[in-house]
Amino acid sequence: MSMAGTGAADLWRVGIPQEFRSDGTAVRIVPRVFSRVVFLAGTRNADIGGGRFGDVTGLLAARGVENVVYDPFNRPAGENALAAARLRGGQADTATVCNVLNVVRERVWRDRAIAQAADALRPGGAAYFQVHEGDRSGRPAATSRGWQENRRLASYVPEVCVHFEEVAVHGGILFALRPRRGAYHVDGGDHVTSCASLEQAVETAARRGGAEILTAYGPLPGHVVKEAAAAMGVSPDAARPRAA
Repeated sequence: MSMAGTGAADLWRVGIPQEFRSDGTAVRIVPRVFSRVVFLAGTRNADIGGGRFGDVTGLLAARGVENVVYDPFNRPAGENALAAARLRGGQADTATVCNVLNVVRERVWRDRAIAQAADALRPGGAAYFQVHEGDRSGRPAATSRGWQENRRLASYVPEVCVHFEEVAVHGGILFALRPRRGAYHVDGGDHVTSCASLEQAVETAARRGGAEILTAYGPLPGHVVKEAAAAMGVSPDAARPRAA
């Protein structure tokens, strides 16, 4: 069995067919992460889904920190392309994903944001996640602005753990260290392909006419693959494992 890898470039392509767009969820606030975490002068932060406002960028600039915002729903395509060029492949010291995961219905698109944070980090870097927990009922629902998962922060740990080896929740912040490169592995039988995101893994499995998708925790459940394929417009039958 041989191993092959796929690049991470398409992690940063603009275009996410979410059922509920996220541009209506942008709110002008400074998330608690930026008051509780010490960002060191001379470093760069990857602000994934950082919104259309510049308050955080100004706050960090005053501390000597460069904040690079990547947000496909709230920033122009050209600005996102420039941001991606300055972040992809480990060019940031920290990454923040604040009030993003909770407004995305599809796991495959939440996974892309988590994967971008992991891809942006230099060795030794840290990612910080924060969510609005809504009513904490665990019952997702559409809102007047878009979508709300209504989930507690700790419930996102399994999704983040796919991309990071060390994850902890403290003080309303999810801390993630030691990003995994190629978090997904598509087992085609004769060789295994490493993929940076669930999206890439499902695409790869579909191109092969079906293959098993693995993470560090074992095979990905069939319903997760099926839901991701549906969100991507890929035939669920094409992405599921082939019969032995």
